[in-house]
Amino acid sequence: MSTLKVNTIQEADGSAFSRILQIVEGTHSTQIIVNSTTLTDTNLSASITPSSSSNKILVLVNQAYLTDRDSGSGVNGRLRLLRDTTTILDHTPDMNNTLGFSVQNYGDDLTLGMRVPLFKLDSPSTTSSVTYSTKVATLVTSNNGMTIAQPSDMISTIHLLEIAP
Repeated sequence: MSTLKVNTIQEADGSAFSRILQIVEGTHSTQIIVNSTTLTDTNLSASITPSSSSNKILVLVNQAYLTDRDSGSGVNGRLRLLRDTTTILDHTPDMNNTLGFSVQNYGDDLTLGMRVPLFKLDSPSTTSSVTYSTKVATLVTSNNGMTIAQPSDMISTIHLLEIAP
């Protein structure tokens, strides 16, 4: 049997070799109904304690999500990713900035269900525990507009990967 021992590993250009130091997973599967424009916690979260303040955290979210409205001229919800109380990604802040599609001027009930992937390479610059979480809100409350996180108790996931430079 052989043993390989090295002091450092570098990229071919001499730069530092990045590596994943730890992975944390969070899941949540309880339906959260939001029929207001106030951002509401989805209860999807995960916490990680970086081993160095220069390390980055790759945040990977798969948010189960649904928007619904009886009738009107648009349906959409709002999704936000936070580090503790700081917004690091605001997905769909208004009707003109949608999740990739928008339905306008429909007559009957419209329900749009989806899984929204969010990816963010974050630099928390700390060695203290940080918590990443999501919040949702509906953008339009008239005609029974609502947004549902984890509809029908579908599982949403969040993965945090600490990456050393």
